[in-house]
Amino acid sequence: MSFAEILEEIPKLTLEEKYALADALAADGAIDSEGDAWDRQMREDARAGRLDALFAEADAAFARGETEEWP
Repeated sequence: MSFAEILEEIPKLTLEEKYALADALAADGAIDSEGDAWDRQMREDARAGRLDALFAEADAAFARGETEEWP
């Protein structure tokens, strides 16, 4: 499979598959930045539902029209 073909397939992945791909790249050393550990923890927290209340709060604020466009 060519690199272009791989790029075409990425949008078709589920969110969980994208997380798994990112984790695999990080484990392989392909991704190495100071934020990787934080990103990994955020993904784990999101998967475990620990951020659900925050997501629900943000969705509700959006539905009430209380959000603004990001600069």
